[in-house]
Amino acid sequence: TPAPLGSTVGSWKDQIFGDNLDANDLAQRHGNRRPTLVDGFGVTNARALRFDGNVTHLRAPDHPTLRPASGLSVFIAYKLNAVPTSDKTLVAKYAEDGTSHGNWGTDLFHQADQPANRARIYFGDPKNPGDYGGGQVGSTSLSDLLPHQLTFVYDQGKTTIRVDQNPEQIHAAGRAAPSPAIDAAETVELLIGARITGPDDGATVFPGDIAEVLFYRQALDADQVAHVEKYLEGKYGRYNVAMRVRDDELAGAMSEVDVATLDRLQNKIPQLDGQRKTWGVLQALYDVGPPPATRLLEGGSYLSPGDVVEPGFIRALSRTDGDHFRGTARQGSSGRRTALANWVTDGDAPAGALLARVMMNRMWQHVFGEGLVATSENLGVNGAEPTHPALLECLSGELIRTGWDIKQMLRMLVTSTAYRQASTGQAAPDHPDPANQLLWRMRMRRLDAEVIRDSILAATNRLDRTMGGKPVYVKANADGSVTVDTSKLASPSAGQRRSIYLLHRRNYNLSMLSTFDQPLIATTCSRRNPAAVVSQSLMMLNDQFLFDQSQALADRVVEIAGESVDGRIKTLFRLVLARLPNQDELELCKASLEKQRKKYRQDARRQALAQLCHTLFNTSEFLYAE
Repeated sequence: TPAPLGSTVGSWKDQIFGDNLDANDLAQRHGNRRPTLVDGFGVTNARALRFDGNVTHLRAPDHPTLRPASGLSVFIAYKLNAVPTSDKTLVAKYAEDGTSHGNWGTDLFHQADQPANRARIYFGDPKNPGDYGGGQVGSTSLSDLLPHQLTFVYDQGKTTIRVDQNPEQIHAAGRAAPSPAIDAAETVELLIGARITGPDDGATVFPGDIAEVLFYRQALDADQVAHVEKYLEGKYGRYNVAMRVRDDELAGAMSEVDVATLDRLQNKIPQLDGQRKTWGVLQALYDVGPPPATRLLEGGSYLSPGDVVEPGFIRALSRTDGDHFRGTARQGSSGRRTALANWVTDGDAPAGALLARVMMNRMWQHVFGEGLVATSENLGVNGAEPTHPALLECLSGELIRTGWDIKQMLRMLVTSTAYRQASTGQAAPDHPDPANQLLWRMRMRRLDAEVIRDSILAATNRLDRTMGGKPVYVKANADGSVTVDTSKLASPSAGQRRSIYLLHRRNYNLSMLSTFDQPLIATTCSRRNPAAVVSQSLMMLNDQFLFDQSQALADRVVEIAGESVDGRIKTLFRLVLARLPNQDELELCKASLEKQRKKYRQDARRQALAQLCHTLFNTSEFLYAE
């Protein structure tokens, strides 16, 4: 008699019992260990047995028809109701009672450092009762709550595992299964939802629903497997799909309060969608298979491939070709990128020594304005000679000894006596080093274009320091200038973001940055060549960006310093030049404010202060690192 929905099930009848006239019925004599009959399985809302993941399971007594003969094929339709954190058994004829090993079992397997809940078939060891003999496991993690169909086929040592009618890549589960792995003489009960640990007890109990189990005592071929899988699909629908609920069924089950709540939540969806953050496209490099052969092209034509060229490194910068390739290949990767990284960072080899010199020269250039080798893009015979060759060798060796610690090396440079020198002072006509190649004083360096813009925004307290996100778009105006496109800002303050977030397209750069020698992105740039041209002064005097920021800075000064003229001037110097004015500067600024105030009829004091702010933005002290 079919059990009513929601009741516990003490017997599951074998529907296809073959030559076993008594049938291989599953049963559970203990009421508190019986699974519950439920519906809603798959898109057809079929019935299934629900196991609690604690004690519920079903048993069938051992019988010759349950002992595989020439092979084994098992099909299981199931779904999880909770994601397991340890092995959970689906079907098993396997005991862990210390006296017998059983034949086989299927479960969702957990293995350290591997994806959880992968489909596994495992076996006892026919030669060592009570011992795990090994098994095979698929590659797909089934850590979801959707229906799935599992297929296991074992044929004299060869195992096939399929998930939702798709073949799995097979791996050894602990150790490979013995061959043959099945002992047909072993008498062990068949369990659904657990494996045996005692006469009435089961372990690794399954936490979910099992709709159907099909068991064959032989290894089915591919056509037979496909036929059974299509039968299960026709009965339960496509897998990886939850129960289908029609709109009219949903509407009929909802109260008026539910309908009102649903309408309110649906009306909020567009608002919440507008608040979503997008991270753009992540671009990554990865291996997609064995590397293709690289060949010499005879006459330069791809239609005439010649001999294969094996991977290697520049011999003049290598000890041997094979050292860095040894041990780098692994499953799914040729190891060539790892070998390249090992080669170029080997401090004991010529390649690593050259990299250390290049990196150290770039760091020196960044800190001092010019590298120890002026041509930082070329440290070869065609480049400039180092001004301090012994120093470059010493610093390069130290970089390698610190484990390529860039921060530690920069700390060493900025705390050095050479860096802490003043940049003031002029060379006498007969000075032996008028070009300051030997650094008898610190070089005066103009700020980079991006730093100038960011420093202006920082002084006005308008700099948006938000990290990441969309770029700030720019537009070309009719007069030929390029400015921030205010119609495409992601937020009101996005136009004041750091210059690194401004969109760059070949020659299509912000006019202010281009004027101050921002390099083109069409080519690489190892060092900038700052120029002093009249267009820079005109830009700083007449650009609308400078007008706007000067007004903003004046407002900030008034907010901080109040009505005191001396206080305003001192605050302005602190914000722009990071120092206080001397007495002469203070008097000159006061005179300038008074002169400018007389030129304006409205809001004269604020406009005069804005002019003074604009003046300080144009000083060499602001534009140059002294």
